[in-house]
Amino acid sequence: MPADTGRVTGGAWWVAALTGGTAVPAGWVTTRGNVRAARTQAEATTLGGS
Repeated sequence: MPADTGRVTGGAWWVAALTGGTAVPAGWVTTRGNVRAARTQAEATTLGGS
């Protein structure tokens, strides 16, 4: 009897949920960090040029 490949096991659902659930906050944190770094760079360039 062939394996039923049309069903996802409970463990796979948890992995998918955790992966998706952590990707969104990680992207948000990365974006905030990039904005902060760009702002710091702009301030340092402005202060360094005067």
